[in-house]
Amino acid sequence: MSMSIIIEGLRRLDESNALKEKYNYNLVPKIINNYNIENQDILNIFKLIDNSKNIKQIIDSSDLDRYTVLTSIKDLEERSIISFE
Repeated sequence: MSMSIIIEGLRRLDESNALKEKYNYNLVPKIINNYNIENQDILNIFKLIDNSKNIKQIIDSSDLDRYTVLTSIKDLEERSIISFE
């Protein structure tokens, strides 16, 4: 196994832990804007947000892995497309 794969895995693990701390699974994202979303993974997550599902339900409803769901939610929040009350 190459060193770059190991380093990437460790980076994702570290980032995943930080995302889990920031985005409690009980939080419910609310849509505040409907910008054009070009990234397919992020668009798939955006379509699951209905202002009532919490993050855990979105993860369970998605075909994507937890890391991709959380990074997509982070991107949507940073672009002010969703917020948390």
